[in-house]
Amino acid sequence: RMSCDGFCHYLMSDENAPVFLDRLDLCQEMDHPLAHFFISSSHNTYLTGR
Repeated sequence: RMSCDGFCHYLMSDENAPVFLDRLDLCQEMDHPLAHFFISSSHNTYLTGR
């Protein structure tokens, strides 16, 4: 069994990170206006309102 403290420690640990920690250092040039970037979305998402 896992204690409450152990569970909280796991939730805050690197093993449970919501992102890939090795990709945090990725540097991208984001100085351009938003209109200069290609934005991908799934088909018909604007029709469902989601």
